[in-house]
Amino acid sequence: MAGFQPSPQMAEVRALLREASSLVPQIKESEQAIAAGNIAGQQVEADDLPGAMATFRALPKDSDRSQAVGSIAFSLADQGNTVMALQLIQEFAIGPDAASEYLFVANSLARHGHFDDALSVARLISRDPEQTRRFLETLMLIYVQQWKAGDRPGASATLSEALGVVEHEPETGYVAKPETSYAELFGQSSGVPAWVAYAHRPRMYQTIVTTLVLSGDREAAPAVVERIRTIATRARGSDRKQGALTELAIAQAEIGHFADAQRTARRLKADMGRDDALTAIATEKARQGDSAGALRSVINPAKVAYPDSVFGDIADELSLSGNYVGAFDAANRIKKTGERAYSLSQLALREAGKGIASAKQTADLAWQTIQEAKTEQTESYIVDNTVKAISVVRSMMGDFAGALEIINGPDIQRKVWPLESLVEYMVIAGKKDDALTLARSQNGPEERLNCLQWIAETLMFRLEHPK
Repeated sequence: MAGFQPSPQMAEVRALLREASSLVPQIKESEQAIAAGNIAGQQVEADDLPGAMATFRALPKDSDRSQAVGSIAFSLADQGNTVMALQLIQEFAIGPDAASEYLFVANSLARHGHFDDALSVARLISRDPEQTRRFLETLMLIYVQQWKAGDRPGASATLSEALGVVEHEPETGYVAKPETSYAELFGQSSGVPAWVAYAHRPRMYQTIVTTLVLSGDREAAPAVVERIRTIATRARGSDRKQGALTELAIAQAEIGHFADAQRTARRLKADMGRDDALTAIATEKARQGDSAGALRSVINPAKVAYPDSVFGDIADELSLSGNYVGAFDAANRIKKTGERAYSLSQLALREAGKGIASAKQTADLAWQTIQEAKTEQTESYIVDNTVKAISVVRSMMGDFAGALEIINGPDIQRKVWPLESLVEYMVIAGKKDDALTLARSQNGPEERLNCLQWIAETLMFRLEHPK
């Protein structure tokens, strides 16, 4: 609208984002595309399209613009400007970046209930035969939104299309790195075990099973599990059969058929998925709130010697379901001091996020435990990640001085995340000016940039959600 003037609060948000944008050329070249994309996307949300395009076009490399354009496209689609979003992707996205960016746009459209348009965008991904898995993930994200909206016929049609996509894929084939979008959206691990190389189609079916279970459509999931069983039954060659059986066991666990999953797991070799399958059984029991059953699955010494990470996974699932006492018990069963401290710090984050008073005690115990771990030559990245999480918990609970003390200490190698959280919660607590002073006092341009960006994002969120 001609002559439109933003409110003073939104004008401040725009100014902060432009200030952050000016710092992009000063940070590491490898970080510039992500930083510019994040800032530009927020500038679109703040109705500063000229600023967003200036941030985007300042990137010197075509490859950087290809990587950054997705954030702008997502924000444009979120505001209803799908035409411009698609034009930008078509003009600037290179190779596999385009598939990721179409996923973002399709997901945005689906979140707003525009399912036919979302499906049309998703099908643009299918033009690249190398991006079948990304196409599948996009279809399943649309399915989730259809199911959530109560559009059962639409969800059923999308599921049928997804199953058809998988049916045309080879049963085996090496996947160097599974797509991360689905994993990130649902909090799943993106690690790649060895048996993945022999279970291409079963793994894709298992992705569908996971989505069905997490969305609440448990009635449709068993039929997809049967498709995996059929592949496993007819598989020839030890490696192919072991890969398919691993996916079958995990899928059986996800639908709650634990006895079947355990029988399948017993047919697996230790180096070809057995541990992965048994871990899936334990973590799925934890996800369903059965903390005792989850722990029984992994503490029987006559079975499998589980790594400490399994207890961390169980603690994560129990805390996600609100069973903080069970999560605390699982975390404390971790033998290695550093890994136990890390798991406790993650539990403290979950507790703090839900406003649970015990978060402070859990964080204090994590802090005490990581100090002990430092005397045991614990890997520096475990110390770093644990201490960062503790500082964030302190910020969330309003202990800004305590958080800053940790941030300025010797253990944190990269301060961006804990500083972002600190200034965010300072703004929430009404200390915006102090947060800005802290942001601008940082010596590193990356720290200044990210702090300014998070202050702007927090201010904008509060404008959009005043209650």
